[in-house]
Amino acid sequence: MRIFCCQNSDTVAAGDTSMSRPSNLPGNPQGTCAGDATRKAQRAFTLIEVLVVLFIVSLMTGIVVANLPSFVRTGDFDEEAARLYTLLTMARDEAIIQSSELGFKPTRSGYEFLIYDEIAQAWEPFDVRPFQTRQLPAGMKLELFVEQSDFIPASDDEDEEDGLGKGPPVLLTSSGETTPFELTLSDDDDELSRTLETDGFSDLRWQDESEDEQ
Repeated sequence: MRIFCCQNSDTVAAGDTSMSRPSNLPGNPQGTCAGDATRKAQRAFTLIEVLVVLFIVSLMTGIVVANLPSFVRTGDFDEEAARLYTLLTMARDEAIIQSSELGFKPTRSGYEFLIYDEIAQAWEPFDVRPFQTRQLPAGMKLELFVEQSDFIPASDDEDEEDGLGKGPPVLLTSSGETTPFELTLSDDDDELSRTLETDGFSDLRWQDESEDEQ
């Protein structure tokens, strides 16, 4: 007499010591209900994971897009501050190398470097790269404080009767000395602001940084 087993395996004869072949092996025409249910559960769980990931990605994308203008504005401000520091430092070195008197002058829309022409006895634009007249990005401004006068606002040449002959407020001399000053770069809302300063003898430094960070 044969005994048949219906537990999702091949027919096993009574007393047969051989192992039954699982029905979910390749070549077995019979399927397993338990195996199908497990695979369906796994597929459903994977779909849930994908939906959760998509939700998180969309949420993070919304946060980044909302803050993108602020990131761009801060990046532009930092870039302009670094450029201003580099150009002033280079101009100070250039005055020593050329044995010339250079000057720095803010304008309503940017700033310019000047050089003193000993023959003409007048200040002229220093148009040698990278010291040519520069325009600040929209929404930024400069304010200059010097020792001789408490505050020197930005100005345009048209507003001055003497034009360039009046001379720049900041001198960068051939001896390495500089007019002591504080130069503040800020945005129109004053949310971003950095001040560059020197006592006339020391290197330029930002007020918000220690000497070790320069």
